[in-house]
Amino acid sequence: MIYQTLQIARFNPLPFSVTIYFERQGIFKNAAVCYNMNYAEAQAGEDNILKYQWETAPDIYIGDDLHRRFVLGVSGNHPLICFGVNPSTANHEYADKTLHMVEQIAKRNGFDSWIMFNVYPHRSTDPKCLPCSRDDDLHHENLRYIERYLRKADLTLWAAWGEPITERDYLIDCLYDIYGIANKYSCRFIAFGKEENGVIKSTTRHHHPRHPSRLPLSAKSVSFDVTHYWAE
Repeated sequence: MIYQTLQIARFNPLPFSVTIYFERQGIFKNAAVCYNMNYAEAQAGEDNILKYQWETAPDIYIGDDLHRRFVLGVSGNHPLICFGVNPSTANHEYADKTLHMVEQIAKRNGFDSWIMFNVYPHRSTDPKCLPCSRDDDLHHENLRYIERYLRKADLTLWAAWGEPITERDYLIDCLYDIYGIANKYSCRFIAFGKEENGVIKSTTRHHHPRHPSRLPLSAKSVSFDVTHYWAE
């Protein structure tokens, strides 16, 4: 196998459902504050998460359920490497809408596995709630994990960050560093889109690759030029 199963690393002081409920209610939003809530509220958050079930449970997970996620995926010989803008709720136990689509589109396009990375590894259900400034230590740790995988070389990378790549100025800078690693190891970026009249519409009107949650299961891929973000 190209990817060996990694030890699952989770360090979360709160139950996963409680954590996600807090963030969805706008309680965390980058504040290191914990609040009490009753069981019914926690269960409501968990019920919302559980509607997305893994078809094959991930055996690769590096991060925690509260603050950050670096890597999530399934080991295999022919993986689709996906790059979102930042992680939301998914972990090795629970999928979310984005990762449900990643899993299904990878399978429908001839890949036997998938790996999910992000341009920035800070967890937030809304990219608008990302920190206003970049944590450089967090960014460079993210790059180390990305290079650990991409050094296998000649891999297919799915650009899947969508319009939210513009929510923070530092996200394009993070992407530039990721592209440097991808280029070093001869990896190629693709984007997925809906095919209409023989044309695959893989980008938004602002030329960003379409987000997985905005795609049909029948989506097809075309090459994607990441360098347009910093071309003069």
